[in-house]
Amino acid sequence: MPRCFQSFFAVGKAYRAPMFIATSVEQDVSIHTFLMRLPPATASQSPPFQEPVLWRFHLDGSLPPNRRCVHVNFIDRTDGTVHGEDEFLFAPYSTFTVRAFEWSSQPSVNAYTLRPHYIDVNVASDNLRPPLDLPLAPWC
Repeated sequence: MPRCFQSFFAVGKAYRAPMFIATSVEQDVSIHTFLMRLPPATASQSPPFQEPVLWRFHLDGSLPPNRRCVHVNFIDRTDGTVHGEDEFLFAPYSTFTVRAFEWSSQPSVNAYTLRPHYIDVNVASDNLRPPLDLPLAPWC
């Protein structure tokens, strides 16, 4: 995520992401398959200074089954196409609320260091309940 969007985050801020959001059930998949492939952040990138972020999505499992998240699909990758990449895929314009964030002073993910930024978000159980005019994630 480009560094310039850090100011968007505030605990309790709700927003919508106007694109599909693919997640992994396993943190190692996120780190080794995606974050480790990112080049170092530089001013010449477009947009500049794209830094590694580990997103953590929190779903409320305490809700009754008929009130749990209705805008996400579980994609079972045991069909042999991609080993170990089971994922939850959120629909465009899904609603998230910032739960916590931690900015790394020197964000880096490689074979020797694991210092991404961390962003924790709560997942809305139903995209129809939050206001439709929530801000859109500017990095999407």
